[in-house]
Amino acid sequence: MQTVELKLIVETLSKCSDDFSDQYEVFKKDASIDLQDEYDKFMCGLCDCYEALGVVIGTAEVENIKKGDKP
Repeated sequence: MQTVELKLIVETLSKCSDDFSDQYEVFKKDASIDLQDEYDKFMCGLCDCYEALGVVIGTAEVENIKKGDKP
């Protein structure tokens, strides 16, 4: 099983997180509104994605070891 593509998704999520944080700061400044609950929901959703990807990547790597494939 290839895990490279899954690891690329992790990198993409990381960039999305950074981009969202940057844009949220601009929003707060421009709108003079702080929607901290919504910000937290977005970040918690990303954390759930990271956790799920970690399990899938880890499981795939274990399966690769069992089969003698390269990760």
